[in-house]
Amino acid sequence: MSIPIGLKDVDVRYDFLDGAFAPQEILGSNGVGNAEFHQALAIAGMNNKFGFSPNEMPQRRTDLTDSGIIVYQVTSLNALTGFSAAGDPLVQVRPVIGASPNTGEYAVDFNNTTDFLNTGRFVFNQSDVNKYYRIHRYYGLGSLNSVKNTFFIELSALATKLSLNGSLAMTGSLNFGSQKGVNLANGTAAGDAVNLSQTVQKTGDTMSGNLTIPNGTTSGHAVNLGQTVQKTGDTMSGNLTIPNGTTSGHAVNLGQTVQKTGDTMSGNLTIPNGTAAGHAVNLGQIPLGNSATSGINAGTHSLSGGTHYLVLVGAGSPSGVFTISINGNVVMRGAAGFNGTGFLVATGASFTLASTGAPGTLSWSWIVIK
Repeated sequence: MSIPIGLKDVDVRYDFLDGAFAPQEILGSNGVGNAEFHQALAIAGMNNKFGFSPNEMPQRRTDLTDSGIIVYQVTSLNALTGFSAAGDPLVQVRPVIGASPNTGEYAVDFNNTTDFLNTGRFVFNQSDVNKYYRIHRYYGLGSLNSVKNTFFIELSALATKLSLNGSLAMTGSLNFGSQKGVNLANGTAAGDAVNLSQTVQKTGDTMSGNLTIPNGTTSGHAVNLGQTVQKTGDTMSGNLTIPNGTTSGHAVNLGQTVQKTGDTMSGNLTIPNGTAAGHAVNLGQIPLGNSATSGINAGTHSLSGGTHYLVLVGAGSPSGVFTISINGNVVMRGAAGFNGTGFLVATGASFTLASTGAPGTLSWSWIVIK
């Protein structure tokens, strides 16, 4: 039974009851995710030596050619499609002290007769630095006691923890346990967390900048400035429907006003006394003249000096045909009653009221407006 890739996080494969190592064959294939790939780099702490450490400590086997190790130089590295090898497997050598492998060769740290006291490094010629290699087969004795493998184990343990540098993403909800997250930077993009200083407090707060909102479309929505009428002056883009004003300070709608183009009052208008030309006058400023409750009271009527106007205000149901004249001018003729009919009289200090016909019973009065 073999495995395709050496394991970085297994214990030493040593059976203390048998007092022997239990090596594991690590055998790759051309399939995706099989065999180990490594890059030859400068080895830290060693003078001009270049290579890599496999995932596990390789076993030195005297019963197999090259200890059963098969290594290819890789010309194109692609974890999804496999690899392309540069010719035949490389030759394993054991160079003398002070020498290095030639191009196309490699050496393995097997110099110590106790397997696990070796470093297990693969060393290559300096001209092959930065090239990639595929270990097709070797026999592993378990995880190397190396910085690389130790770091791998640490990363494996930390993979379920938060990383300080943000290299690991959360895979579930973060439970603060009713604690605060402090010293949080302001969020700047969608999906960022925000801190309290960026929010508007429900209990009351002051905005430090403008809040752009869409137009409110239903009750309870906020409205933006473009939807409002400005106190400092504005122009409506449509009609504003308002209820009837009922007290001082209320707006009034068109139905409550007297139109400039002509209108009919539906009630009395109380106004102050006019005091200058152009002012409206109220009824209390109009002097009343003679009045009668029956008959026409024909005859001549004298008024105090000035220009005068006569208004006949009457009500009744006259019968027959009658004529009413003022200063010889007919102002009414007919058989119908009248009420609230006004007649302008000629300018002068007196006027003559005359009637002919049979008006019957007529209640009337007249007033003079100076």
